[in-house]
Amino acid sequence: MKLELNENTLNLYLTEAIRQELNEMMDEDTWWKPWTWGRDANNRKWNYHWDDSKSAAENKRLRDVNKANIRAAGYNNAEEYEAGTGHRYGEEPVEDEPETQQEAPQEIPSEYPYKNDRTVTGKYKTGQFQTWFNQNMGGRLVVDGIWGPRTEAAYQQWLNSNSN
Repeated sequence: MKLELNENTLNLYLTEAIRQELNEMMDEDTWWKPWTWGRDANNRKWNYHWDDSKSAAENKRLRDVNKANIRAAGYNNAEEYEAGTGHRYGEEPVEDEPETQQEAPQEIPSEYPYKNDRTVTGKYKTGQFQTWFNQNMGGRLVVDGIWGPRTEAAYQQWLNSNSN
């Protein structure tokens, strides 16, 4: 069977292909929405979830509120906030149960116990130290939960201040 391709048939094929592409692109479940790329990046940066039932101006205002609160807490973005506080912005922190007995004073370890811990707990504990150091020792560490050379130097500085 030989397919006869004339201008009319070709136009029908092209029109159908374009229609299918447009339907796929406009589908709400499609991840590829180029007009939202910058918006999505800003939403992630400030831990804001876009609400389609609100206007764009209202969504932007609410995202700016998140941004202002995160910056007021001393962080540059939601990821730093989470590393420093141990919980995502807008979520309540999980409180540890109070201990009934007081522990005996422990020796300060010469090496930070979470230094090589790449788990969420290790990142959280490292972020806590970085935040504490910045607030109490006048440091300027980036609160990212990563144990790098600057965090190591800060820990050694703290150890030296405690031994005196």
